[in-house]
Amino acid sequence: MKFNIDKIKVGERIFNIRNSLNLTLEQFGKIDNLNASKSIVLRWENGTSLPNRSRLDVIAKKGNMTVNELLYGSIDEFLETNLENFVINNPFLSS
Repeated sequence: MKFNIDKIKVGERIFNIRNSLNLTLEQFGKIDNLNASKSIVLRWENGTSLPNRSRLDVIAKKGNMTVNELLYGSIDEFLETNLENFVINNPFLSS
């Protein structure tokens, strides 16, 4: 089953990580070989795109969280975003 990702909230989490590290967009794009321009980092923060898997790993580590926490937030946020999809696609719950 594919889960929904709220790109805006992921962007907010990436912004908060960058902010907590006191880095500019450009500096953040250069950490641990992210190799991302400031415009790419800005697109992540604005929620218009998501980092690829290897970049998600680096960003999550910098934020002291898992990739799942970076993508989906708390369990409450995950359920809020995906509960309807889960119920509809679960053969034990749908009629």
